[in-house]
Amino acid sequence: RLQANRKSRPNLRMRSLLRAAIALRAATALAPPRRIVLFDVMDTLVADPFFKGIHEVLGCADMNELFGAKNPGVYEAYETGAISQDELWRTYFRDGREVDADKVRRFMKDGYEYVRGMRSLLGELDRVDGVELYAFSNYGDLYRLVEEKLELSRFLEWRFVSCETGLRKPDPAAFHMAVDDLGADPARDAVVFVDDSATNCQAAEAAGLSAICFNGDSADCRTALIALGFWELRV
Repeated sequence: RLQANRKSRPNLRMRSLLRAAIALRAATALAPPRRIVLFDVMDTLVADPFFKGIHEVLGCADMNELFGAKNPGVYEAYETGAISQDELWRTYFRDGREVDADKVRRFMKDGYEYVRGMRSLLGELDRVDGVELYAFSNYGDLYRLVEEKLELSRFLEWRFVSCETGLRKPDPAAFHMAVDDLGADPARDAVVFVDDSATNCQAAEAAGLSAICFNGDSADCRTALIALGFWELRV
């Protein structure tokens, strides 16, 4: 009899685990679908100052000269966290010329501003009960200067920045990582990706997300979000 009781214990544990799994599945089925917006940052939420005079700060006549002189792939390595910001500026140019990193940082921070209308849109979304907002950005640790100046964290979480995750859009792995990390189900939940890059938006749609290709107009972005179920944004 004692031996029979011992044999039955694993079966009891298995039945208990099965009941717990069924209960969890039922609770998930009854819960309302989540509403998640993944925002690109540069030139979607925040104007990117890089193309507005950085060539002068780096001692080049124009952007063509800048791109002709830089080391290929070094900035992408910085964006994935493979190299530090100090190493980025030490190795930025093929000829090894010196870069005043502090001057670059001051220029970038001075130039960070919200894209017109997007701060207001973020605030409205943030006030909608249950809506989850996250940054999903290809950027290096300069994002901390964006935060210092504009305080995006008042509205969203800096959850998916490439220098922290090691993955850049449009790599499909970047999108799958974000969905898995959030525990979201794009087939059930409203998971919307907003980016000014058509290539990134296509990759998001291929990963099962809804995508809004941002054209610089916050009103158009609002309209697209309303069409995807964020009806509280109607004015």
